[in-house]
Amino acid sequence: MGRKYQPLSKTVKETVDLVFELTTSNPDGYDIKADEFGFAGSLVIKILVQRGILERTRVKVTGVRYRYKWVAASAPTKVLYGSIAQEISDFYKAKNKKYPSKKKSAEKASVDVIAEEPVPAPAVETFHDGPVQVVPSLDPFSAQELWDELKRRGFFIEGERLCIVKKAYLD
Repeated sequence: MGRKYQPLSKTVKETVDLVFELTTSNPDGYDIKADEFGFAGSLVIKILVQRGILERTRVKVTGVRYRYKWVAASAPTKVLYGSIAQEISDFYKAKNKKYPSKKKSAEKASVDVIAEEPVPAPAVETFHDGPVQVVPSLDPFSAQELWDELKRRGFFIEGERLCIVKKAYLD
């Protein structure tokens, strides 16, 4: 049977509501094995304990089991669900950033890309009353052909910047 995936916010809400129902219906607390809720569910329980919403005490039985008791004064709210979901989302983002997947690492290592910087078109002001001229696409030209044309028109590179000298005549 396949694993059912659902949005994180729904998982958080269902887990918090279930824990609230189980712990408040039993005044002495309820024995929960956090991994029964899955990884995201166990993170929800851990966050509730860290925030002081749940109280956790170890139960003297075989294996690791804890008794949880709802100690917060109020029932769960939308704000609580949202803040827990955000905290878990941030946890996953940090984890993925720290340990990128092997597939992505292999793709980055195997592909050598030489990036060519795009050459900006010169800013030229023209005033004409004629029809607007459509400029053809530069896609069919190679980078060398474009660079040769720019050099022919007086462009050059100075300090890693594209430059052109313009003549201005004074009357």
